[in-house]
Amino acid sequence: MQESKFDDVVTETNTEGQLLLLRAMVAAAHADGHIDQTERMKIFDQVENMELSVEDKSSLFDEMRNPLSIEEIAGKVPCSEAATEVYAISALAVDLYQSDSRMYLDKLARMLCIPAELQEALERTANDARLSVHV
Repeated sequence: MQESKFDDVVTETNTEGQLLLLRAMVAAAHADGHIDQTERMKIFDQVENMELSVEDKSSLFDEMRNPLSIEEIAGKVPCSEAATEVYAISALAVDLYQSDSRMYLDKLARMLCIPAELQEALERTANDARLSVHV
């Protein structure tokens, strides 16, 4: 896959792609029925790193109370490159060892047709990123 394809998903001019990634984070964080403080802070950090309008931010924060379903998230993914990004950010948003999160990620990977090897690699990367923040 070409790196430029990944960049197209989250460029500052692609608000839809940015919102898709943030919505994926929200949905993943809500997999266990609620969004805890740590998950909320991860989402807020990502929101601050993206060029979103005030309206988009407000809409996203409202959505935190009623996130999209996994089916709705998967249905909004336009291509395999975006699927990889959606999966990666979802893995970053959750505790990979919590059972509800694990079930959510496994179902998301199946729905997005992400091969097991890629799923494992994305989760390792997410875990490494999480560990580097705590150091």
